[in-house]
Amino acid sequence: MRKEEKELRERLEVELTRTEEKKSII
Repeated sequence: MRKEEKELRERLEVELTRTEEKKSII
């Protein structure tokens, strides 16, 4: 896996966890 792909995947996971946290807060 290339470095760019790894960073992109990590960024996507962070965005997903943020949206999940917002849903649980609401």
